[in-house]
Amino acid sequence: MYRIDNSSAVPTMPAVGPAGTPGFFTDGNPAAALEATIVDGWWCNILQEEILTVVTAAGIAPNKASHTQLYEALNTLYAGGTPVTGFLPIIGGELYNGGAGNLLGLRTSGNQDNYIIYRGTRTWLAGVRGADGWFTIYDEAAGNYRLWIDANGRATIGTLGLSDPLIITSGNGGSARIQYNITGMRQWLTGQRADGWFECYDQTAGFQRLGIDPGGRVHIGGGGTAGLSDPLLIEAGGGASGRIEYSVAARTWSAGVRNDGWFEFYDHVAAIQRLGIDPNGRVHVGGTGISGVSDPLIIEAAVGGSARIEYNTGTRIYSVGLRPDGWFEFFDGVASIQRIGIDINGRVHIGGYGAAGITDPLLIAAVGGASARIQYNTGTRFWTAGVRNDGYFIITDETAGSSRLFIEPSGQVNIGSSGLSDPLKLAGGGGGNVAIYFNLIGTKEWRCGVRNDGLFMWTDISAGADRMWIDGAGNVVIPDLVVSGSFNPPSDRRLKQNIANYQHGLDAVMQLQPVSFQWNGCGAMRKDGRTIHGFVADDIEPFAPEIVGSRLMRIDPEDRDYKPVRSLDQTGLICVLVNAVKELASRVETLERR
Repeated sequence: MYRIDNSSAVPTMPAVGPAGTPGFFTDGNPAAALEATIVDGWWCNILQEEILTVVTAAGIAPNKASHTQLYEALNTLYAGGTPVTGFLPIIGGELYNGGAGNLLGLRTSGNQDNYIIYRGTRTWLAGVRGADGWFTIYDEAAGNYRLWIDANGRATIGTLGLSDPLIITSGNGGSARIQYNITGMRQWLTGQRADGWFECYDQTAGFQRLGIDPGGRVHIGGGGTAGLSDPLLIEAGGGASGRIEYSVAARTWSAGVRNDGWFEFYDHVAAIQRLGIDPNGRVHVGGTGISGVSDPLIIEAAVGGSARIEYNTGTRIYSVGLRPDGWFEFFDGVASIQRIGIDINGRVHIGGYGAAGITDPLLIAAVGGASARIQYNTGTRFWTAGVRNDGYFIITDETAGSSRLFIEPSGQVNIGSSGLSDPLKLAGGGGGNVAIYFNLIGTKEWRCGVRNDGLFMWTDISAGADRMWIDGAGNVVIPDLVVSGSFNPPSDRRLKQNIANYQHGLDAVMQLQPVSFQWNGCGAMRKDGRTIHGFVADDIEPFAPEIVGSRLMRIDPEDRDYKPVRSLDQTGLICVLVNAVKELASRVETLERR
C-alpha cells in the first residue's frame, strides 16, 4: 500500500465538500441515458487514508511494492500476528484505540479453552483451560502462569507445584489454609485446622510456631497443646482474669490480671509473686502480694499529693518520694531520719533533718542572680563551692572567712586568694599560651609554661627576663649559664669501649680560627647585642669533623619545621689542644737536646 505519487498528485489533502445523498456506483446505460458514476478525488482520498490508518496503526511502514500490508496489519492488530481463527474482536467505545494498539477480545479453541485477552503494553490471558478445567491467568509476554485455581478450589499464586510462592486451600473437615513458599528457603502454613485451632505452621521445620486454641488462648512456640510446655501462652480465664504465660526449659512465668484485680508477674517454679500492682496502684516488687513493709519494694501514691517508693531488705527500710509539704526526700525508716532532701526552692540537703540551713552536712543550692553553690558543714569547719554572680567559680573557707580558690570566667585558676598577689595561678591565654604563675608575695614572681610558638619557658617576671626554655626538638637553652661548683661527668674505663688515641693535634690547631660574633636571634638564640668569642663549627668541620655535631632547631622563629644546625663538641676541642701541647712539648724537648 502506498499513497498516490504521480505528477498530478497534490501535497495536501483537498477539503471535502458537504455530504450528499448516500448511494452506490453504476456503470451507466447510454441507451437509457443513464450516466456512469464519477469517482471523485475526495472519495479516493478517504479510501486511501482509511487503509493507511490501519497499516500504520499496526506499526507497518507503507511500501509501494507490497500488496499484503492491509492483511498483515489486521493480523497484527486483532490476532497478535496469528491467523484470525476462532477469535471474536470487540471494538468500539473505550475498548479499542487504534492509535495505541490496545485491544480487548475473547478467544476460544477446539479443546474448550476460553479466554479473555488483554493487550496493551503487556498481553495477558484470563480464563478456563479446557484440558483440566483450571482457571488461569497467563502472562503471555513472560510465557508463565501467574495464578491457578484448580478443580478443588485451591488457589496457587506464582507457579504450579510445591515451589509455589503462595497457595490458598480449603480442605475437608472445615480446615482452610494459606501456604507461603520462598523457593529454596522456607515454607509456612496459616489457617484453621480441622480441630478448630488457628495455627501458623513452619512446614520446613515440621513445627507449629503459633496456635490459637478454641478457648481463645494463644500458644507461641509450642506444639499446639495447651499447657506449660508452650514457650508463650496468652489466655483470658474465668472471673475476668487474663494472663500471658512464658515457659522455657528451666522456668515458667505468667503476667496478667488476677480475679481480685491485682496485676501480677508470677514465678511458677518458685511459686511466688515477683511483682504486683494492687487495685490502689501501689507496685509491690519481690513480695507475696500483700500490702505492707514485708514487700522488698513498694511504689505508691498516697493522699495529700505525696508519692513514694519504699525499699525493704529485712534489716533496713528506705523510702524515696514526695512529701505533702513539697519536699522530695530519701528517708531512712529504721533510723527515722531524712538522709537526702530537696526543698521547694531546689536546694539539696544531704545528711540533715530536712530543715534548710548550715546544720545540714551538705547543702546544694541555686541562689538568686544565677549563682549556685554546694555547702559543706562538718561541725568544725564550714566550706562552700560554687559560681558567683560575676561568673567566678569560688571555693571559700567560710569558717576562716577567706576564699581559697578562684576560677575566673577566662579560665584562669587562682589559688590562695583573689587578685594579682595569688600565691599560685594557672592561666590559659590567647594564642595558645598556657602558664603557671608562682608568686611569693612581696619578693619574687615566676611563670612557667608553653608559649604560642611552642617554646616551654621559665620566666622571671620580677626581672622581666626569660631564664630557660626548651624548644620543640628538645633543645634546652639557658642564657648566661653560670655553674657553681665542678662539672664532673662519668669517665670510668669500666663504662667505655672501643677506646683509641685521638689523632688530631697541632695540625688542627693551626687551622682553628677564633672569631668574635653576636647572636642574630635565629635558632632560639637571644639577640642581646653582646659580643662573644669562640669558633664557627662550619669552619672546623673540614679538618676535624668528629668534633662537629648536629641538632634539630627552627632557624627562623616563623619556621614550622626543624632543620639540622651544626654544634661544636667543646670536649673534643680540648682533646685537639691537648694533643697540640704534647706535640709542641716533644719538639721543645728535641730542640733542647741539641
